Amino acid sequence: PRIVPNLQPRPLCAAEKRQSFEPANQRPAYDAVADFVDHEWAPGDVLIELRVFQGPPGLALVVHLDGAVPAFDYAEQAAAFRLAALGHGRVLYVRPESSEPVGLDPALRRGYRITERRSWPGVVPLTVLVFTPAG
Repeated sequence: PRIVPNLQPRPLCAAEKRQSFEPANQRPAYDAVADFVDHEWAPGDVLIELRVFQGPPGLALVVHLDGAVPAFDYAEQAAAFRLAALGHGRVLYVRPESSEPVGLDPALRRGYRITERRSWPGVVPLTVLVFTPAG
């Protein structure tokens, strides 16, 4: 006789149902991060986003921004730092928080220092690091 696994989903208990609907468990805090970026952004500043999810929608944070923040994907960080340097601006780096954070290229960061760090909770916590030109 062949054993067939039971593939029927088990019902959620009350605690699991309650927890699954909490805002912190729904999605990354793009709205809150966008509010921070919109408030902090100044002419010359650029945004680099290390995407939480690969593929469409691509730079997921961009659709939540109100202003005209030049936004770059993590792979385009060299171009972002060049543009920031031309405008004497800051670099706002948005990334998912993890046990092994992915940093920006140290050679590109030369001449910048981290002046602010903000984090937001969620199913995928997000962090913004603000790099300001040193000097």
